[in-house]
Parts: sequence; structure tokens; C-alpha cells
Amino acid sequence: PDLSVPQPGAGSLPCTPHRQQHTTSPRPAVMPAVVNDPAAWAKLVGAARSGKEGFFAFYSSVADAITTNVSLMTLPVDDHAIVRGHAVFDTCSLAEGRMYRLQVHLDRLFASAASARLPLPFGGDEAANRERITEIVRATCVASGRRSCDVRFWLTAGTGNLGVTPAGCTPSLYVLCFGGLPPLPGSEDADTVGISEATVPESVAPSSRRPRAHLRRRRLYTAAV
Repeated sequence: PDLSVPQPGAGSLPCTPHRQQHTTSPRPAVMPAVVNDPAAWAKLVGAARSGKEGFFAFYSSVADAITTNVSLMTLPVDDHAIVRGHAVFDTCSLAEGRMYRLQVHLDRLFASAASARLPLPFGGDEAANRERITEIVRATCVASGRRSCDVRFWLTAGTGNLGVTPAGCTPSLYVLCFGGLPPLPGSEDADTVGISEATVPESVAPSSRRPRAHLRRRRLYTAAV
């Protein structure tokens, strides 16, 4: 077929030249630097922190070490806590040098991990992981230099890839000693007045089978359309 552009003349309309418009986004005033030196990177991150975060000590199973340097309290970008939000956490209190009801919080953490199908990070059974995590939480509290603070710990599907599933990943544990949660709006008198709470009866939540059946019907209906 003839793909030539018709010229103005008999049997054709005059052609108007098309003015191509280029739209460009404004360039930032300063382009980001490429930084490969770990010390320089930590310095840049530290400069961006306010210094008032109240983060006292942090443990990462990726390094298997504790740091009190806020600039080093980071997670790898391929940790599935970031990749897909595949993680669970709990928080306990360090009160006057004692970890308040830590084992109760670990009970809840392990139950959440089982529901989220998270493997435990230290191999072996739950008892072995409980003993190791208890030691790590205690050591992180000691490193914080505080006698009273909040302690949060995360179990994640871990590092290894950016995939949909955590296959091939190494499960991770993170522990943070910090200066407490910010107050909720309007809860300044929570210690004396309390905070309103709403509960939902378990019967209101659909059973595990109903959503799957609903999704199957919906999928068939969509395919039919």
C-alpha cells in the first residue's frame, strides 16, 4: 500500500503543519547524588533525622547485632515487610528495669506469625525461638541504657527477593527500644478518663469459606461477561 503523505491538490484538503509540543517537567534544583560509601550514606541519613525520635537501641537479625546509632536503624529494601507488608509485630514495656509480661506478648507474636504463615527466624521449634528472642530483647534493653521505655519487635518474611511469595527468603527479627507512642488526638486525659473502644462480634466477620466462594462466583461472572 502507498504510505506516502498526500499533497494538497485536487481531491485533497490542504494540510496544516502539526506543531509538536514538548512538555518537560521542571528539573529539580539539585540532582540526587550517587553515594556508595556506607559512612557517607549514614551521615546523610543522620542529617535528615531530627534527633528527637527517641529511638534508643535497635537489633536486626540481618546483621545479628544491636546499634544505638539512629542512622543505622534500617531495614533492607528487599525485606518482605516492605515488599508486601508480610510481617507481624507486638510491643511490651520495660518498666523500672523489668520487661513487663514479655512471655505473654511473645505468645501473641507467635500466634500472629502462625496465622500469617511466617517461619520463625532462628530455626528449631517455637521454644528455641522463644528463648533466643527473649535473650535478644533483654540485650537490646540493656544496650538502650534505659530503665523504662517501650519495646517493639517484628517478625518478617525476611530478605531475599522482591517476589510475590517469600520463597527463598531468610526470616528476620527486628527489636526497637523507643521512647513511647505519641498520644492519640483528644486522648490527653487517657490516663485518668480512658479511651473509647468499639468491638465487633466475631459472628459479624464472614467465615473463611464464604469469601472464597464469593470470589469464585465473581470470577466466573466476570469471565462470562
